[in-house]
Amino acid sequence: ETPAARVRVDTRTAGASVSIEWARLVSGPGIVQPEETTYALPEPGFPERGFGALRLVLPRSVAAELFAYEGSEADVTADLVVGGRGGNGLPLAGVWLSRGWIAPRGFERLDVGVPAAVSPSGVSPPPGGLAIAAPRLLVDTARERLLVVGGRTADGPLAQIHAFDLRSRRWRPLASTKGQPAALPADAAQGQLAVDVGGRQAFLVSTTGQAARVFRVDFRDAEPTVRELGVPTGGPSMRRGAAATYSPDLDSLLVFGGTTAAMVGAGAEAGTTTDDAGTVTAADGAANAGAYLGDLWAFAPDSPSWQLLRTNAGPGVARAFATLVAGPAGSAFVLGGADGTGVLPVDRALRLDAGSSPNAAWSTTDTDLSKYLVVDDAPHQA
Repeated sequence: ETPAARVRVDTRTAGASVSIEWARLVSGPGIVQPEETTYALPEPGFPERGFGALRLVLPRSVAAELFAYEGSEADVTADLVVGGRGGNGLPLAGVWLSRGWIAPRGFERLDVGVPAAVSPSGVSPPPGGLAIAAPRLLVDTARERLLVVGGRTADGPLAQIHAFDLRSRRWRPLASTKGQPAALPADAAQGQLAVDVGGRQAFLVSTTGQAARVFRVDFRDAEPTVRELGVPTGGPSMRRGAAATYSPDLDSLLVFGGTTAAMVGAGAEAGTTTDDAGTVTAADGAANAGAYLGDLWAFAPDSPSWQLLRTNAGPGVARAFATLVAGPAGSAFVLGGADGTGVLPVDRALRLDAGSSPNAAWSTTDTDLSKYLVVDDAPHQA
């Protein structure tokens, strides 16, 4: 399951807690349901923002081997939080686990007191674990490991892929087949991640330059490889805060929305700031409402080529820093994000059947939910 756009950490009281809104795809009716979970934070050191989160749905046998599950349920969930930033704004180390079968929910740190492993190339991971903000995460279930394929360290964009072994609970950087650290281009490390679980590959897409760049991460082998898939023309325009996902039905990477506000030159930002979770600050403001985008693109990795599936939809749909989820039969769902009016709720998902007619419109996933009206060119809930 995918973390949606709304994450709240409350450390102001003695009963510190974090709330994460998860997006669960219900395959039968083909809808996305948000589910908020609140966790107690009994230990210090949990990040305040900018962390990565994954919810794993595990068979009973796997949960028993990795996380000491002793129940009888066929499948259980386990939530992982990695990295983030503390109150001083610096990247933090840490892999945190919440067992879904234990109430009340809380987090425990997995990577404490376990010596780090050395990669085959002789490269050692940073002492104390990998300190990283806004990590791009994927789980390689076949090898029982968590892969970090992007994010920012104190020195800048992550320079190489790191792996966390879920069984031994050790970090190690990964070497390429040539025995050298698997290098990550800066654009890849800061790109949006989309995972093709069945194909055991992932894609990192960067849209902050003059042309969109797509990188393939192949993790079928013990040592993943990273390769850029050319720079085809005709793709998304320069933007930040675009959302990405992989659609198995369309065999394509989908890219939605974003904002052109504060885009200067080859992707530099000026005059606005965002935190690592993608929350737009007041500096963006309603004055930039027209700079938010609502277009949907598909990238075919085997071509490689871009196709515009939907043109810019305008207010009510256009947004940045949203969550994009691929559904059945080529459908796509957009949750949360932000536009010129501020942060948008995640419980009003937008749906589009991407494989249908190019004239098909976006719709809400539940007719009982509030709709958007356009009044004086600004979206309002009514």
